[in-house]
This record gives sequence, C-alpha cells and structure tokens, in this order.
Amino acid sequence: MTDRTKNTNPEISAKIAGIGYLSPRGEELKEVAQMELSFVREHIQGYTENERIFILDVLNGYIAGVLLENEQHELKG
Repeated sequence: MTDRTKNTNPEISAKIAGIGYLSPRGEELKEVAQMELSFVREHIQGYTENERIFILDVLNGYIAGVLLENEQHELKG
C-alpha cells in the first residue's frame, strides 16, 4: 500500500526543492537575510523605539509590495 502522505511526483519535488529552506542554499540565504536585517537595525538605532517600529513597518510594506509587483510581472510575462 502507498503512503498517501508522501510525495511521489518528481516534478513537484523538483519545484519544491528550489524554495527557501528546502533549497540547497536555504541556510546560506537565511544568513544573508540575517545580515541584511542587522544592517537595517544598526542604521535605525538613533531613533526612538516607536520610530524604529514605524520604520520597520513601512519597510515591511515596501518589501511586500516589491514581492507582489514581481509576481504580477511574472504573471504578465
């Protein structure tokens, strides 16, 4: 009997393997993200806690916007 919780489709496995933590470079990319966050945190230290929260919130929106914009370009392309 086949275990239905296991993925047996190699095409799906190949697509999943390219995503984030599952990719061969996942840990390396996670470290890059940590370094970039450290860079941002270092540069906003001169602001009050509320100002830092605001800056990070705005940055979060910008990042989401860039991601959504890229997805829309891919869908049109």
